[in-house]
Amino acid sequence: MPEEKKEVPFNLEASLKDRVSDYRKAFIPMTSKVVVDGNLITGQNPFSSKKMAKVMIHELDKQIAKSKIINNQH
Repeated sequence: MPEEKKEVPFNLEASLKDRVSDYRKAFIPMTSKVVVDGNLITGQNPFSSKKMAKVMIHELDKQIAKSKIINNQH
């Protein structure tokens, strides 16, 4: 039976911070965290799925409203 590894071979958080990215995570582990940055919307983990769905609906509604305004101006 193969020996279980105790270490993760790649630390995404450390790599992102090394590249001076805008890295954000939930204050309490395994809780919901959703971040919106323009057209990019990310959820931290499966616990973020409900909030992620609500944010997606909100962002799509904003895009539809913006589209209606632009179409009415022409």
